[in-house]
Amino acid sequence: IQLFYNSNPVFKQILSPVTAIMGDLEKKVDQLDNWRNYTTGTFESTRLSGNHFFIFDHPEALANIIKNAALVNV
Repeated sequence: IQLFYNSNPVFKQILSPVTAIMGDLEKKVDQLDNWRNYTTGTFESTRLSGNHFFIFDHPEALANIIKNAALVNV
């Protein structure tokens, strides 16, 4: 967590695909694509309708996102 609040963050990127998913009503949804900075692998982001508990409203969409990410990154 400290890395996110440091004015001059030092971090290492991972060589792994990252798929980031958030509800479009979450407070920091505008920062979702920042996860791209933490990987040298592929990056995908998806915003689904809802707040922090959006996962309960979109089980099929989440399953498809996870399945597609796994298939693409085999």
